[in-house]
Amino acid sequence: MAQTNCSFCGRSKKEVTLMLSGINAHICDRRIMQGHQILMEETRPKEKNMAASFNLIKPVEMKVFRTVCSGSEEAKKVLSVAVYNHYKYHAAPF
Repeated sequence: MAQTNCSFCGRSKKEVTLMLSGINAHICDRRIMQGHQILMEETRPKEKNMAASFNLIKPVEMKVFRTVCSGSEEAKKVLSVAVYNHYKYHAAPF
């Protein structure tokens, strides 16, 4: 019987904790963890980091400005959250 080795690093099934087998390939637990770390880094929302570079005013603070919206407190709250979310996720860094 042929020995099963990881198709990525070459480790044998005896050297690893877990070996997943596909039709024509195998992957060990170490390469799975490495792949998971790469996936998490590459798919991490970039907007969150971009928003950190801005000094965004929180919706609660924004709501107190009379110039934002005159009238209903509910309208001020909705508009404040909408403006905050827009800049949080869509504003480009300078």
